[in-house]
Amino acid sequence: MLTDVRGAAKLLKVSRAHARRQIKAGLWPIYRLGQRVVRIDVEEVKALSRVSNNVGGQTPLEKNS
Repeated sequence: MLTDVRGAAKLLKVSRAHARRQIKAGLWPIYRLGQRVVRIDVEEVKALSRVSNNVGGQTPLEKNS
């Protein structure tokens, strides 16, 4: 689902400022529709978050061992 920065921030439970910082840092992929219109795929950001939380390829059970 594509949404604007405000909608993405609300769905991901972060501030709009945080969302903008993530975009500016290149951590969240965006889709430009013209010069100023930006859309974010919330599901894509969630998927990236799950991957980055599992850095090193360990499962949560392996991390506790």
